Amino acid sequence: MSLKSALSLNVLPATYNSAGGAAAPKAYEIVSGYVYIGAAGAAVNLTLPATAALISALDAKNILPPAGSRAGYVFPYRMLVLVTDTNALTVAAGDANTTIGGGAAVNNTAAAFTFVMTADDKIKVMRC
Repeated sequence: MSLKSALSLNVLPATYNSAGGAAAPKAYEIVSGYVYIGAAGAAVNLTLPATAALISALDAKNILPPAGSRAGYVFPYRMLVLVTDTNALTVAAGDANTTIGGGAAVNNTAAAFTFVMTADDKIKVMRC
């Protein structure tokens, strides 16, 4: 996926990380839009926040459905990852309540990730 086509996925990020290397974005950054652009430098992780922190960040923005009706809720922004070298940056779950689907490693390409609640306390992150 090219950067141009990835950006056409309506990603309007609030946080750009262009430092490269390993990363651990905060929950509010994921919820408000997060973009990683840079060289991984080595085989490193982009570690997501804990599921409870992501849910709290959504609650703080007053955009999360009430408990009991969250399954199927899609986060308002996708996370965009553009790795500019041949070292893999792996998107890693922050805890056991978050799963990654569709290939977590990004290597010399761009990828967009969509966050979907599968239950009141579980999140699936899908690579688009």
